[in-house]
Amino acid sequence: MEKLNIAVEEWELYNNGILLCTWFDSDTDIETIKEYVKEAKITNGLNGDDLELFMADWENDFLSLCSEHSNIEDVFNKYNDLDIDEDQLEVLEYLTNYLNYDLEDALNKLDDVEVYECNSFTELAEQFVDEGLFGEIPENIANYIDYESIGRDLSFDYDQYGDKIYRAA
Repeated sequence: MEKLNIAVEEWELYNNGILLCTWFDSDTDIETIKEYVKEAKITNGLNGDDLELFMADWENDFLSLCSEHSNIEDVFNKYNDLDIDEDQLEVLEYLTNYLNYDLEDALNKLDDVEVYECNSFTELAEQFVDEGLFGEIPENIANYIDYESIGRDLSFDYDQYGDKIYRAA
């Protein structure tokens, strides 16, 4: 799983026109970040004991954990505590970004999502017909099946997100 990266700023530095904007990844200990920011504040003649950190930017936030007001340590802990593989991460991204589940509900629903390696609903319709989902199709009418119409009907119950099609049961 790719690491979550955040650009850390500090309010007093920012309000004094000093842009810290230093990038840290999710493996960085919060104390390391605080020490770095404290040193920057002292170097600029400010009180290093009063830290008000915020996230100025972020990368690889597949789970929508970040906002300017999020606690950096909590975000890193949640991200690092996830024990999921790449396929589950894609499903989690679908649930949180597309269906707007919060992280906890999405984690509970991971096993209830069907994933299809199709680029369109028409492809999904073709796959379903080939797998016999609509029963045995006689050869003499197989060429007359309107896959686009079936695909349009499937689009009411399935979602296309990225290069896959999903169905959350």
